[in-house]
Amino acid sequence: MITLDQIATRRFVFVSVIALGILSELSPIVAQQSAPTTSWAQSVLTPFWASSRMENETLFFETMPNKRYAEARLLFVPTHIVSVTSADGAMVFEEGRDYVRKGKGDTLTLTKNSRIPVKTWAEMHPPKGSPGTLGEAVGGNSTLFFDPTGAVLHTIQVAVTYDHDKNWKGYAPQPAEKNIPRFSDHNPFYHGWVSVVMFALLAYSLYYFARKPMKKT
Repeated sequence: MITLDQIATRRFVFVSVIALGILSELSPIVAQQSAPTTSWAQSVLTPFWASSRMENETLFFETMPNKRYAEARLLFVPTHIVSVTSADGAMVFEEGRDYVRKGKGDTLTLTKNSRIPVKTWAEMHPPKGSPGTLGEAVGGNSTLFFDPTGAVLHTIQVAVTYDHDKNWKGYAPQPAEKNIPRFSDHNPFYHGWVSVVMFALLAYSLYYFARKPMKKT
């Protein structure tokens, strides 16, 4: 048979655990540390205009009617190309085998036997009503190619990571964090010593309540 003291002790432990969980969400002292940032997340969170490394810039290669091989331009002139992969990262492409960079410029040109996906201008502008198309091209004479897999061109794009020495001179969005009030500015539990005092008072109150004689029914 469970005694009243055992019931009171269990009640105290249960409520204390709940209180500790609540305070852990409010206080930096007992809150869990953030998970370490992965290299992929870091590359995504670092804006390209603030870095000399461009991470995974996407390119799409299309053979124009007056061109023998398809080519695509990068945003900056690379000083060193780190990698050229499929958009999903599953395949790695090689310079000289799959593409060349003439004159060390910002344009990549596909080789004759390149493994990089490529489309012709005609394939990108199929006749109206063709399967796997979407919308209407400028002029209204043709429609727009739509990736049959539903990935919207993702399966036929490549991602290029490279270093460069150019400064971005275009528009750069400014962070709005200075204009957004921080939760910690309005949270009285954010300061460590306040959290400790509040938890101590709560623990004592719970202990007093738990040890208070209980009436038999």
